[in-house]
Amino acid sequence: MMAPGGGRPRRRDPCAEPLQDREGHLGICPLGSLLRVRGAPASHVAGAPSAPFWRELPGPRPQGLLRFADDALVAQGPGKTQSAGKGGTGTELPPLSERLAVVGERLAEVGAMGVVVIDLSSLEGIEWDYGPAAYERVLSHVQALLHDILSAHQRPGDVLLTTQPESNEIVAFLFRHRGDIAFYQRELPGLQAALARRLHTRGAKIVHPYRPAAMPLSTGQSIALHDATVSDAVQVRRVLDRARLDGDLYARVAQQQRWRELMNLVFTEQVTMHYQPIAELATLEVLGYEALVRGPDGSEFHSPTDLFYAATQIDLQSELDSLCRRKALVEAKSLPAEKKLFLNCLPTAMRDPSFGGDAVRRTLEDCGLTPSDIVLEISERHAIENFSIFREARDYYGGLGFKIALDDTGAGYASLRAVMELAPDFIKLDSAFVASIDADQPRQALVQSLAVASRKLGAKIIAEGIETQEELGTLRSLGIPLGQGFLLGRPKLGFRDDDPSGKP
Repeated sequence: MMAPGGGRPRRRDPCAEPLQDREGHLGICPLGSLLRVRGAPASHVAGAPSAPFWRELPGPRPQGLLRFADDALVAQGPGKTQSAGKGGTGTELPPLSERLAVVGERLAEVGAMGVVVIDLSSLEGIEWDYGPAAYERVLSHVQALLHDILSAHQRPGDVLLTTQPESNEIVAFLFRHRGDIAFYQRELPGLQAALARRLHTRGAKIVHPYRPAAMPLSTGQSIALHDATVSDAVQVRRVLDRARLDGDLYARVAQQQRWRELMNLVFTEQVTMHYQPIAELATLEVLGYEALVRGPDGSEFHSPTDLFYAATQIDLQSELDSLCRRKALVEAKSLPAEKKLFLNCLPTAMRDPSFGGDAVRRTLEDCGLTPSDIVLEISERHAIENFSIFREARDYYGGLGFKIALDDTGAGYASLRAVMELAPDFIKLDSAFVASIDADQPRQALVQSLAVASRKLGAKIIAEGIETQEELGTLRSLGIPLGQGFLLGRPKLGFRDDDPSGKP
């Protein structure tokens, strides 16, 4: 399906109703419309909540938090409400361009203000990919987090606005007397730092399920002293420019620190490999084990998704990929006889001198393995991005005796094209198509069609993410030969002494 007006097809929103019930709501709207800066009622936005987002949060609405009004967002103290203009309630964030006078009046009144800016531009792709309702869900998470952080700092008269449509930011204006040195020197920088940490640590949850890992949301802060010699617009522009520069600097420093931590992790090889069984669904006998990496416990790099996302951001993905392969192969010395090791790798692994030709043969011999014991898993996303590189990798490693698996396969056109053109030995069906498949007949039909096509190609399907007996039974009935998931065995250190079939 093409997006209205042309352009790339929009993906189905995993949190929305079935696609056929939402096609009328998938038209592209201007970015930021989910903040409703143009005054559209909430009921006119596809998928918009009918009540302010704080009512969706557990517990009663907290006192003292910022509240929305139809003409500005102003602070509400316990037992009282202050509005910058006409009353009323709504859920829109007003644009700065329409509330500049309010900000100017408050700045002149108290003599100074602190500003905190959140740059939302990295989230724009979610709206293009999944539609406005998905973008709104993500923004509601950001707004809830911002409210949580600001609740201990706000005062009546503080204002929360958006810079739409000129930019894609949320800005908090915090007005304190210019003599409040403690606020401007300690509290304001601490607030920005706390917000940056929370956005980083909760980033993956904020964008789930639309993105696999956290998106960079930079935050910055600055101070403005009232200057009667220039206009309100000039004063606000200056403080926003300084806050943006502060955010850029903070992000660069944080990225450099993350690079140092990740480089140290790679140098000292602080990763562990866990192994999850892949079993024959008919008998539950284990075919082999997939090697899954884990970063240090308690660190931001513990999850493999976060670990590789961070490595990609700072150009260390190839080094990390190589480290994971080496670790898995060394530990595979204890791989049970006649079982296969499923090894994730990037298509560019064939350019790694340690993983090619005589070098990889010597490594395998040292570990007591042969190429036929290894199945190399390459993500469908990497394959689709460059078919020629995948084919080159398939032919190269296939010629050495390795088997090839296409990982994270879906049921869309791009996935089917990848299966047909690349002819892998195994096709790993993404867990999104396995979850609750027993109650979803259209999904069953898609999976069954893929199963028929795979048999004609001589490939075997591995269904990922099997968690219930009902899913297992349905997959068996659809002719899926292999599976993986918590029902069959969780990832663990080392190789299991037993298997899902219960055989000793």
